[in-house]
Formats: sequence, C-alpha cells, structure tokens
Amino acid sequence: MEQLLVGADGSDAGYRAVAVAAEIAAKTGTRLDAYVVINPRDFAHDDLHGVEWPLDKDLDLPTVVYDAAGYCLDRAAEIAARIGVAAIRRVSHVRSDPADALAAYARENGTDLIVVGSRGRGPVARVLLGSVSQKIARIAPCSVLIAR
Repeated sequence: MEQLLVGADGSDAGYRAVAVAAEIAAKTGTRLDAYVVINPRDFAHDDLHGVEWPLDKDLDLPTVVYDAAGYCLDRAAEIAARIGVAAIRRVSHVRSDPADALAAYARENGTDLIVVGSRGRGPVARVLLGSVSQKIARIAPCSVLIAR
C-alpha cells in the first residue's frame, strides 16, 4: 500500500477516521492525504460548531466555511502528528458532493484505501438521507474502511 486517503469533515466521526488512517499510515509507512470537501450552500452559521472562534452573524458564510476547512485540515495534521505521521498532504475541495470528490481524488491519485467516518445514523435517516460513507463504499475505485 502506497497511498491512503482520509475524508475529514470536522465531525467527531471524521476525526476518528483521521486517527484510524494515521495509525494505518504509521504502521505501514503509507503516505496519508487528508481531504475536506465542503459546500457553503449546505451550511448555516449554527452548523460550524467545530470552529474555535466566535462566529459573527455578519461574517460572509463562504469565507467562514473556507476557513473552517483549513481549520479541519490543520486539526487532522495535528492528530496524525500525535500518532507519528509527520507528513500529511492536505487537500480541500469546495462545492462538490463529498463522496464523488473523494472517489475522483482516489482515482486520479492511485489511492489504495479510503478511510471515512461513520455518523451512526439510524435506519430511517440512513434510507432517506443516505450517507457519505455508504456512497463512497459503492463508488470508490479502491477499498474503503469506515471508522467508528
């Protein structure tokens, strides 16, 4: 295995996925890429709970979301470094479906394994809403590990 891709979304489940991916990368010497896919249209101010600065309702939401992606990637790199992965390539992508973007990145970069978090939705919400982890498991060009 040469390349590992982790989908980081700023959630607790996403950061657990980063930790799992970093553990695998540390044990195998695999390059780790952290990828954040965001779409400002999908967010409201109250959704940005992981951002560690006071949110001003007058802020430009796309700017806040871009900054949140950077924060998420910085935190992913910190988690990986604590586990022993010194080098992590950080990538963000805006205005795309997360599963589609992860699959495309994996295809274009020869990724061997994608790690994503599980949100743990119940069966009704899962059927009605689907999930990134379910979709990426269907469309990925490589193996997928869903971290819990």
